[in-house]
Amino acid sequence: MFEFSDLKSPKEFGHIVGMTDRAMARLGIWCCEPAAAGLLGSVDAINVLMDFNRARMKASGDPRVQINPHKVQVSKLARIIMVGETFADAGVKMLETFSSLHMKKFIEMKYGEGIIYNGEYNGIVEVAREAMRRGKVLSRNDIIELVTVETAE
Repeated sequence: MFEFSDLKSPKEFGHIVGMTDRAMARLGIWCCEPAAAGLLGSVDAINVLMDFNRARMKASGDPRVQINPHKVQVSKLARIIMVGETFADAGVKMLETFSSLHMKKFIEMKYGEGIIYNGEYNGIVEVAREAMRRGKVLSRNDIIELVTVETAE
């Protein structure tokens, strides 16, 4: 059964995570949960981001935080929300698996021909895109294979 935990809205969530580096990653997973319950759709991404950005600006006191999100950010969040809409709780667990692996510094992202550390949010987006492309939830091994780069010793 879906529960919002202690969070009632993107505004409240934005205020809580205001200045953390993981803010967007947490927002993505948080949005996937109500999407899995049918309470949020990918068309809501722009409004969620606007509320979130207003709250982040207020929490951080930094007026440079942009309220109106770029189309790219809306598209990324919409893709994450689609995972919840399509795969329900299994989609949420898939994104949480990536996040857990990321926090353990277990993975590095592939990017072009080079190896870079691409950040948790972009990794979540990459996992969401691949799951939607394949039409199925990615396993832990699928996630590791998708985003891990083996380095030569």
